Amino acid sequence: MEITSAVVYKPQLQTALEKKTADVFCKNLKKRSGVSLLQSKTSGKISIEFYKEDSCSEEIKALFDGITVPGKEGFRIRVSDNPDGSGRIVVLGKDERGEFYGMARLLRKAIVKKGSIEIPDELDSLSMTPQYPLRGHQLGYRDKNNTYGAWSKKEFEAYIEDLALFGANAIELLPPKTDDRLYSALFPEDPMELMCEVSKIIHSYGMDVWLWYPNVGRDYHDFGCIDREMEERRRVFSAIPYLDAMLVPLGDPGSLWPTDAMRLTEHFVEILHEYHPEAGVWVAPQHFQPEPGWYDTFYEEIAKEPDWITGVCFAPWEQDSIEELYEKLPEKYRENIRNYPDISHNSNCQFPVENWDMAFALTSGREGYNARPEKMKAIHNMLEPYTIGSITYSEGIHDDVNKILWADQDFDSSVAAEETMADYANLFIDSETSEQVAEFLMDVEHNWDGPVLENDGIDALYESFTAFDKTVSKQVKNNYRYQMLKLRILTDYWTKQKYAKDQELEQQARAVLDLADITGSEAVIREARTILNLSRDVPAAEDVLFEMLKLADSLRNLCGIQLTENHHGGQCWIRGAYLQTRSMPLNDYQYLMQSFKRIEKMQNEKNRCAALHQLNLRQDPGDGNQFCAPGTYEGFSHVSVWHSWEEDPGYLKTPFIDHSVYTMVGLLHEIDGWYHEFPMPLTWALNVTVQYGTPLEMTFTGLDPEASYGMKVFYPNSFFRAFVGQTALKDETLVNIRAGKVLLADRIAQNPNGKSVRREIEAGREPFWEYDLPKESYQDGTLKVRWEVYDTLKALAVSEVWIMKKE
Repeated sequence: MEITSAVVYKPQLQTALEKKTADVFCKNLKKRSGVSLLQSKTSGKISIEFYKEDSCSEEIKALFDGITVPGKEGFRIRVSDNPDGSGRIVVLGKDERGEFYGMARLLRKAIVKKGSIEIPDELDSLSMTPQYPLRGHQLGYRDKNNTYGAWSKKEFEAYIEDLALFGANAIELLPPKTDDRLYSALFPEDPMELMCEVSKIIHSYGMDVWLWYPNVGRDYHDFGCIDREMEERRRVFSAIPYLDAMLVPLGDPGSLWPTDAMRLTEHFVEILHEYHPEAGVWVAPQHFQPEPGWYDTFYEEIAKEPDWITGVCFAPWEQDSIEELYEKLPEKYRENIRNYPDISHNSNCQFPVENWDMAFALTSGREGYNARPEKMKAIHNMLEPYTIGSITYSEGIHDDVNKILWADQDFDSSVAAEETMADYANLFIDSETSEQVAEFLMDVEHNWDGPVLENDGIDALYESFTAFDKTVSKQVKNNYRYQMLKLRILTDYWTKQKYAKDQELEQQARAVLDLADITGSEAVIREARTILNLSRDVPAAEDVLFEMLKLADSLRNLCGIQLTENHHGGQCWIRGAYLQTRSMPLNDYQYLMQSFKRIEKMQNEKNRCAALHQLNLRQDPGDGNQFCAPGTYEGFSHVSVWHSWEEDPGYLKTPFIDHSVYTMVGLLHEIDGWYHEFPMPLTWALNVTVQYGTPLEMTFTGLDPEASYGMKVFYPNSFFRAFVGQTALKDETLVNIRAGKVLLADRIAQNPNGKSVRREIEAGREPFWEYDLPKESYQDGTLKVRWEVYDTLKALAVSEVWIMKKE
């Protein structure tokens, strides 16, 4: 139905939200088509009308006879396209919110071109009711996030409106003081003032205002600290004009025992209710590395059913699955579980990318553009039936697609991801190219499937998108959502080219080192350095990298996202500024360079040549021995997997490939000033990880039952702690390590074999934890090694395992 000349009918009596509904409709269509629809108190030949059930006429109600009556926040639509050219589109909301969401459905499906607007007839007789009552997103104004800190009220309102158009009915804000820096140089506005103003904006869209408020005082055993924190909350609660609910994370951030956290929070809630007496309160039992008994104590506290707690939140870093949480909660709270999914991060997070290639971990970072429509729908549909809905965790707009997908699934989980992506492309980018853009949004997720060099889809997507990009309008090219998609496609392609080149350079350099006995150690080291430096001096796919950097500048101007630290003002490279690491070699460059320095100091040429030879053979265990890096695709085949991704996408109960590169590089930068360097074998940052006491089991075959073997293991987490000098007994990981049925050890000592990690590294020796293997553990030639963490909830990670015959 063509509505280019339609009149948007304005009844005499309209609430503020109803007026906004009509205004948003007209504003959006004018932006997309250039057509200004007339808003009038009299209808036209073609009219568009918005009503809510409790204030419309009987004539309007009669139009919807026979169409399913929706529930709260739902709507119905009639589209009447008559032969004489007249027509009528009527949206009837169950309430004000339903009226808005019905209007949004028209915008999502409208076919808009320059000077032309059409509404599909298929919307006629549509009736929809949101499936879940809570559908929202967190937008935190703090330095840690990679986008929002550069926004003013104008940008916040535009984004909140976009989220509302896909069914969001809640926005969660952060107070000025959290676990982050108090101030950012990027802030255009005062955090307290912005929080208050944005709460007004949220309220004006008929949405609920939530506040994420952690307990982050330095020492709550100090009464002065408690007084300051209470005064801080009084200042916040009295200032914010609208506040419907508050979420209090009990352990991330925060370090209190649940008993203390609950008592303290109860006092803070008393202040909350002085100013916002109807505000609900949810608590989240999330904690990075809780002590044994932490969760037991939480469940004991929640079993008391405090009146001030409205519900419980399922959040990142919780030990229990959502099914277990549901079963352990009192009946009172089972019907008020809020979901707080981490849709923001790629790694070291609640839902890491499945078996993510290290090349992407280094080049796209924890907060690279992560459109994952298929996986997000699967995770949503697995978790949400236990909840009232969700408010997603976010640190910027790199997860923009995930936000929209999640909100749409909260509205109706039967909707296919492809349909949501088509609506996303149509509403936010361009109607004429929406089909192709939606396909790209679906395809880009699969660029991260499996080993980067074996994924031909990366090249195919790059080629098809590059050709498509030449055909789109300037308006599309300047759309920030389109640019983010383009940047991701370019980044994946560039990563593959860079990884292939850097791996080849390493092989060339190692081939030169093999000639040390002939050419001399000094000459081969010099030549190997020259070869390895080509990664930096002659970058792979430099034209693509140049285009990526141009897009980064454009995106900083268009939407505020900070993709580098020094140029765009990002906080750090794992907080969205992933292009900061664009020069990081994707090979063992730093490990080799550091080794060369050590070898050059040797006095004897024979020893230098022998050391270079050993450097090349580092991962060659020799005849009859075995080397395994379980964080690689090949090495992970030795690991027993207890559950599929579909069963356990958060890896709470099963091993998974993880990356310690963020921990290691950040730690080295903090301690020794290294940055964008990795002076250790890259496999040390690749590991298999288990959480919350999940057992880790690895199987090795082909052992000689008559031979004697020992086992060497590299534990990255223990290494990190030892490297910075944490060698107290409390820092040991308590774990039963068994070979077959034989107990090898009951803990991982902080210093391997009683030696200083730092001194071992400086001397060129690698710190491994070593064990003797009893012959009865491999009598049939097969060895099963099992690690079972106990009396602690620390994660266990293994990067390398060596099975070596004894001399």
